Amino acid sequence: MTKKQKQQLGDLWCRIDNEGFGYYMLHYSPNLDLIANLGFNKEELQKAIRLFKTIETKINECEKYANIEEED
Repeated sequence: MTKKQKQQLGDLWCRIDNEGFGYYMLHYSPNLDLIANLGFNKEELQKAIRLFKTIETKINECEKYANIEEED
């Protein structure tokens, strides 16, 4: 592994540590090439991100129910 690759991976760790994994992966436009260099398949990463974005969207749609009083 080159010094540049090690620096990129260190930067990746810092971003995730500061922003949180979910934010980085779903909202930050993650560097999938760099993550793939850790041994992951880039296409599988893209599928996983799409799935989690769909899940996040569905969960966020539930906000409208957050303040509903319990019915007797």
